[in-house]
Amino acid sequence: MSKSIEFRQKIIEGQYCLFSNMHNILSPLTFIIVPGNPSIGELYIEFAELFIKKFNFPVIISSLASNTSKDFSLERAIKLKKNFFEYIFNINQNGKYILLCHSIGNYICLKSLQQIKNTQQIIGIYCLFPAIQNLYKCFPLQYKIMSYNIILINLCAFLCNLFNIMPLCLIILFFKIISDVPSNYVECLARNATQSFTKQMLLLTKDEGDYVKEYKDDFIKFLNENSFRLRMIW
Repeated sequence: MSKSIEFRQKIIEGQYCLFSNMHNILSPLTFIIVPGNPSIGELYIEFAELFIKKFNFPVIISSLASNTSKDFSLERAIKLKKNFFEYIFNINQNGKYILLCHSIGNYICLKSLQQIKNTQQIIGIYCLFPAIQNLYKCFPLQYKIMSYNIILINLCAFLCNLFNIMPLCLIILFFKIISDVPSNYVECLARNATQSFTKQMLLLTKDEGDYVKEYKDDFIKFLNENSFRLRMIW
């Protein structure tokens, strides 16, 4: 492809999405990337470009975040993603889709698809580092502290306003202390870490630790019934 790849943002059913500039709404095949937490679509553009260059089909990056300041939760993220899939399937009823989900994005996608009657348009679900165990045990101490209760969540979200006045070198140092995020991604993180977005992602982190533990029988049955199109990748 000689045309350069660009992405434009669009809000679908209350969630931020990035569409590749070659996107044809009636494409016979579309890749949908669902990020993990933090759900910043911009961080997945390089990954999306690989699929566009190799297969020459459009890509949608669909964030977990809501475009409203309404209280956020794992349950709300699942509902929004269900609405997103129903919208996409409806506007291109003959199209096929391959999902590429990362971390908690897997759990949210699969739980949302469980609530949709007809998902035959999805021909493949690739679960990248899927969240399929008690996530709380895996959380670094700083994540447990930041998402411990609503007071700390609100405080951390408010402090993100400091990124607007801090020099990039200090922001990079800050992220080195609290996380293992590669320094080349820090600028993007800081640019997107608004107070509302950060609060949503920390609320989602809290719910991940509280609820993603043991799967109920109906969800296990759903996974088994769809095992022919599920691929777990670590």
